[in-house]
Amino acid sequence: MSTIVAATVQASWKRLASAEEVRQELNRYLRLAHNKGADLVVLPELMGVMLAVPLAGGLRGRLVKTSAGRSGFWGRLLSALSGGAAEVLGGLTAVLPRLVGEHSETLRDVYVDLFGQAAREHAVYLVGGSLYLRDADGHVRALCGVFDRTGQLMGWQAKLHLSSPEAELATPGHTLNLFETEFGRLGVLLGADVLYPELARALAYRGAVAVACPAAVTAQADWRRLRLTLAARAQENQFFLAQSFLLGDNEVIPDAGHAFQGRSAVVAPVELTPRTDGVLVEVGSPTAEAVVSAEWDFDALRELWETASMRPRAELRGPLFLDLLRFDYESGATIDERLHTIEETSPHPALPEPAVLAPEEGRPAELAPAPSPEAFIADVEREADELTGTSSQTGGEPDEEEPRPEPGTDSPR
Repeated sequence: MSTIVAATVQASWKRLASAEEVRQELNRYLRLAHNKGADLVVLPELMGVMLAVPLAGGLRGRLVKTSAGRSGFWGRLLSALSGGAAEVLGGLTAVLPRLVGEHSETLRDVYVDLFGQAAREHAVYLVGGSLYLRDADGHVRALCGVFDRTGQLMGWQAKLHLSSPEAELATPGHTLNLFETEFGRLGVLLGADVLYPELARALAYRGAVAVACPAAVTAQADWRRLRLTLAARAQENQFFLAQSFLLGDNEVIPDAGHAFQGRSAVVAPVELTPRTDGVLVEVGSPTAEAVVSAEWDFDALRELWETASMRPRAELRGPLFLDLLRFDYESGATIDERLHTIEETSPHPALPEPAVLAPEEGRPAELAPAPSPEAFIADVEREADELTGTSSQTGGEPDEEEPRPEPGTDSPR
């Protein structure tokens, strides 16, 4: 396909009581995207975590057989997630780690079934937000599932950079994946991963023509930072990106703020946007639900690669960056760690003492008194006389003017 419609969903976090309610909520957003002709739909980060609440309810039957009459962890979990006791027990943030740790496989199956069915019903590629799952290595990670138009799970992308609160729930991933679609290769950067230009550049090197960026942040500075960075990634790699933000009360990430916010957008290189600002479409409010969409023209994108006045894909000096950064990257150090090491091993030299200039020979060190105005004028006139060979003394006769040659005659020799 040379052209598709990409849609981004700005959705609210909701505490839903059953998987059926989650299905209805998901289909509500996808129906709006489908009505806009969407081929690709990007859901916000943490969208899959909404399944944790009904999952706990769905486990009730099995739990009753083994824990009837007991007031253990699962009794507190079901009570917390059912409503009134949530605030007392710390809500979802207090019980999510153990829920994921002990029932990750069930949570994964429900997510794949529900989100895959939604993608199939609306015949769209679906970037399904994210949720916390235990991977094959036994680590809990923030994972985003990508589904094709038939509802098949194409694969997962892990979040590679976690905030301090997130690091208490999960382990950062270490692989970057690409998903083959009918319009080209699609990459996924979760949340803060878009802040690191090397990740987007790595996707570009591997043939990505578009990148989906699910996000969930709770501060204005955070979502603005991600939005500004999104435009930079589009320009420096010359591909399309779609970013989707979560809204509503933060019941997922402890100590990360009170409400999710952001302005979702679909962006492109400035040359392919109507106002040459890099924005194809964006949501007007950082706190309102919305579904927005825009067309991605991949033929125009490839033509831009060949004809743009600035072509980073063709003009990038890879060996330069290899020389500049190889040692730093191979060291495994962060910028802060690297700078700290440099300052410890190579301290900045102290500035030398100010030099004291010796007086010129035959001249006293102290400054001579300033001349009077009359003396100053006399000095200037004397220097002028020496330069011109004339006398400016009073009563002097001016030199005779050299006669000019008549027109048509040679100059006198």
